[in-house]
Amino acid sequence: MVLFANKISESDKIMELKYNQFLEYLQNWQAQGRYTFSIEESKVALNLSDEAIKKSLSRLTKKGKIVSVRKGFYVIIPPEYSYQKILPPALFIDQLMNYTGKPYYVGLLSAAAMHGAAHQQPQIFQVLSVKPALRDINVKGLQIRFFTKSALPAIGIVEKKTDTGYVKVSGPELTSLDLIQFEKRVGGMNRVFNILEELIEDIDENAFQGLIKETNFQAAYLQRMGFLLEYKLDHKSLSEKIYDTIKSKRLFKTYLSVMSPGPEKENTVQNRWNVIENIELKSEL
Repeated sequence: MVLFANKISESDKIMELKYNQFLEYLQNWQAQGRYTFSIEESKVALNLSDEAIKKSLSRLTKKGKIVSVRKGFYVIIPPEYSYQKILPPALFIDQLMNYTGKPYYVGLLSAAAMHGAAHQQPQIFQVLSVKPALRDINVKGLQIRFFTKSALPAIGIVEKKTDTGYVKVSGPELTSLDLIQFEKRVGGMNRVFNILEELIEDIDENAFQGLIKETNFQAAYLQRMGFLLEYKLDHKSLSEKIYDTIKSKRLFKTYLSVMSPGPEKENTVQNRWNVIENIELKSEL
């Protein structure tokens, strides 16, 4: 019985050494300003067995030193974020998306907030990518929601500096149009309108014109945006940029809000955008 106990004790000592080796590996990562790693990376760097890796990861997770946000991908939690138990997603989303191998940009309400055009920080971090859609992340109070497009635009995306590197974010021009497109997913047209009231100050007219010419936003989205710019946001020059682009097309009647009940489309529309104003917008500024 004594020999058996000594054998177990020796095994525990070896496992403790391997755990400390893993912990030192994470500390070196943090010293370099990096807060993510994959299982594959750790296996190559540490040359540990699968069992040792698995046990170390389990122990580190229980101690709150790491969090798994995607199978095989972990976020390191430095002491200053131990209370929150997770890093802000802007600090690791670039590494996560590189791990998945999918193009991306931070968009919609999250992008608007990063441009200073949000009344409050959105609870859900919103990321745009391509199909097939990634599964949304909901762990440790962290929520990341993935939206998809058939293809991401080649222009309209900027890089913003963070403490861990750079993150791709839709510029004010692309953000404004995406908010129109994903109205249902961001809380409705009134919320979109209130964000646009703030975001409009940062929109560059030349960049905006280039974006609507080079991207494939549906005419209905551009009609709604043009209507808002002309009649609600008092920005005639920007609205003209859109109208010059789509005036040669047949503009079918469309509701201003696709979420709100309103009159039938056969009703008379008295604006050049052929937009039925089926919602009363209320400014919060």
